[in-house]
Amino acid sequence: MPDLPDWYQGFQLVGSDITINVNIEASDVTLPVSIDAATVTVQVSIMGTAAVLPIYVAANVVTLDVNLESQTANIDFNFADQSVAVFDAAKWFAHQAAQVFATGFATITDNSVGTVIDYTVPAAKVFFIVGLAYAVQTGANLPNSCQGDLLFGATRAITLGSRVGTGLPLDTPVRATAGQHVYLQLWLFGAGANLVMWGSVWGYLEDA
Repeated sequence: MPDLPDWYQGFQLVGSDITINVNIEASDVTLPVSIDAATVTVQVSIMGTAAVLPIYVAANVVTLDVNLESQTANIDFNFADQSVAVFDAAKWFAHQAAQVFATGFATITDNSVGTVIDYTVPAAKVFFIVGLAYAVQTGANLPNSCQGDLLFGATRAITLGSRVGTGLPLDTPVRATAGQHVYLQLWLFGAGANLVMWGSVWGYLEDA
């Protein structure tokens, strides 16, 4: 037994659980932490004007919820040994071969209307229309004007006008739901004869 000071008081800790409160007052602290567990939740609160928090996650499936309360935040993502591509919805479904093309024709009576497309959206699907077009088939007679109407059932959604034909790509797709009939109706004016007219509607199908 060593020679201890007179004011020394020894004590013995007996128990399986010990809580030691530690107060660290320093500007820089390195605190290694080893976590061996199947499921771990680590909550980190950083109060300061500048903070760098490197995170390395080695796992097959990771959910990382990040809440940044700041005016400016930069997040860098580094994908190693992976192929990553970003598509908008229309290009993605085209990539997945889920495109739909509906094309038809009809002989339109002068100064009257005819239906060139009647497409029914399949069950459990949504039809996103990204464009439509129509044209007068070449002939000796040309009309004074033409009109194209896109309808969902009895509801007219889009109307186009031209002399012999036109097309319209849609930046924002028009949505038709399962079971709806999508019609393209064409009008012919001032041709002096009945003419053959063609029309097309295109887009993609997505699960409802």
